[in-house]
Amino acid sequence: MLDSRDEAVIVEMRRKTLLPLDDLYDLLKPEIPVLTRSNLHRCLQRHGVSRLKDLLPPEERQDTKTFNTMNRVTCISTPPRLIWVKTSGICL
Repeated sequence: MLDSRDEAVIVEMRRKTLLPLDDLYDLLKPEIPVLTRSNLHRCLQRHGVSRLKDLLPPEERQDTKTFNTMNRVTCISTPPRLIWVKTSGICL
């Protein structure tokens, strides 16, 4: 179980570094031996810093596109062609 000092360190590191969960875990694990990935995530959620997008300044946030607004690519299937190489008479 994390104590209040550990939670304060976790929250401050998250706000200062803006690291993803796994990177933050790797950074803090040597300093907080009882830290697990799940209790780190619960701590971040409890303190309202679990979403990186919410911590970024508004000008640095990127809008994500939904599937419907993305450009669609159409694949067209064509029948195979035979290519004859005159020098060897081999069909490729």
